[in-house]
Amino acid sequence: MIPADQDSAAQVAAATPAAVAYWYQQDPSMHPAQIAERIGRSERTVRRYWPPAKLQRANAHHHGPQPTVPGAS
Repeated sequence: MIPADQDSAAQVAAATPAAVAYWYQQDPSMHPAQIAERIGRSERTVRRYWPPAKLQRANAHHHGPQPTVPGAS
């Protein structure tokens, strides 16, 4: 059985990336220190998830639709 303090720490840790992503979507120009203040975490913790991974992956190296090459698999 997991002690209650470890369980709540795990819940906070799991919620942090979602909270960072939420505030980033609300205002992408918001500084990580401002987000940290809003969610009650340190700026360093916020920067671990900055920019939010889901958004970062979705935009990484995107140059528009890729052309389809006949015969390529």
